[in-house]
Amino acid sequence: MPNSNAVKCPRNHFYDSSKYSTCPYCSDIQDDMPTYALPLSESITAPVSSPSASSFAQDAPTEAMGWNYQSTAPQPDVALPNTQQDDGKTVSLGAITTAGNVQQQPTVGWLICIKGNSKGRSFPIRSNRNFIGRAADMDISIQDDNAISRQKHAIITYVPKNRIFIAQPGESRELFYVNDNVVLDNLILTAYDKIEIGQSLFLFVPLCGDKFNWEDFMR
Repeated sequence: MPNSNAVKCPRNHFYDSSKYSTCPYCSDIQDDMPTYALPLSESITAPVSSPSASSFAQDAPTEAMGWNYQSTAPQPDVALPNTQQDDGKTVSLGAITTAGNVQQQPTVGWLICIKGNSKGRSFPIRSNRNFIGRAADMDISIQDDNAISRQKHAIITYVPKNRIFIAQPGESRELFYVNDNVVLDNLILTAYDKIEIGQSLFLFVPLCGDKFNWEDFMR
C-alpha cells in the first residue's frame, strides 16, 4: 500500500511526515540522507484523472530508482478485426433510393376521405406499417376529426413480400370499422373498401398489388 504520510515540499522533495515536521532536505538535517525519505519498496498508483495525482505521477521516481510506478491511464480502444460497424440506422425493406441517395418509403396506396371534415382529401399509404391518428407525427395524420385518437387509433400495413394490405387495430381504446365490420384482428383489405375511423369515412384505393409493385422497378 502507498505510504499515506508521504508529503511533498515546495522544492519537490518527498519525506515522511510522521517522522519529520518539516522537509529534512531543505533543513540539511543529514548530509548523507537518501534523496527520498520513503521506503523504496512501496508501490504508487496514480490515477491520471485527478490533477494532484497527475502532478505526483510526473515527479514520481522511475523504476531505475527502485520504485514500482504503475500508470492507470486508459488505453486507446483497439478495433477488433472483421467487426462490422453499426451506424444505428435500420434498413427498411420496401424503401426506394432517390437520386440524392436518400431512402424513402414509396406511396403504395391512398385513403380518400368521402365523409367528414377532410372530405375530398387523400392520405398516402406508405410501404410497411402506417399508424393512423390525430397527432401530427402519425404516418397518416387526420387532424380535423376529434373523434380520432391522437396516437395509433388504427394501423394499415402494406406487406411488400406478399403484396397485400392489412387493417389492424391500433393501441387506442377506440374502435374502427371496415365495411361496417369492427376490426379486432388482422383483416386483409381489397380495393374500394370503406374504412370508418372516428366520424370520418375513407375509401381505400391501392396502387401496389398484382399489377404493380415498386420492387419490379428496383432491379
